[in-house]
Amino acid sequence: MPDVKRVRAENKEDWHNVDWVDRMVKDLEKQTHFRWFDSGDMYSVTLAERILEVMKRTPHVKHWLPTRMHKFDKFKPVLFDMMQLDNVCVRLSSDSVSGEVLDVDVPNSTITPWLAFELDVLDKSSVYECPAYRRDGKCGDCRACWDKSIKTIAYPYHGASKAKVIKILISRKSKA
Repeated sequence: MPDVKRVRAENKEDWHNVDWVDRMVKDLEKQTHFRWFDSGDMYSVTLAERILEVMKRTPHVKHWLPTRMHKFDKFKPVLFDMMQLDNVCVRLSSDSVSGEVLDVDVPNSTITPWLAFELDVLDKSSVYECPAYRRDGKCGDCRACWDKSIKTIAYPYHGASKAKVIKILISRKSKA
């Protein structure tokens, strides 16, 4: 989609501007919740530090930052600082698309096919299933992703190769 690619390319350059933090703070003046990155992640520690500054300067906003950057040592200090803020939920993302959950004591997420809950592959008492995919991809009034008390959220997988993932799940279930 050319329009989406164009906006993402613009955003990738925009954060380099010296007034980016001030503009973000202004843009968030009337917001109550904000999700960082609908696709992609922080690809630079400098970007992460600028995001942290925005988070600090907008304590009235609940920030949700899904990220895989926890795997890289250079990001750990800034992620730790973000996690200390009351208004921020850094949710560490698993690389799994078959429901494997990170072994961590902080908010995290995994991706799983719809079938994972029906096959009882995931423990419903310890993993919260994102309801957006039962609502045409809309959060509605759900704010679970911003809630630090919800340890693990499973986002249903909805891509072209989900048949492969379903086979993995069925295989895992039959071995149990």
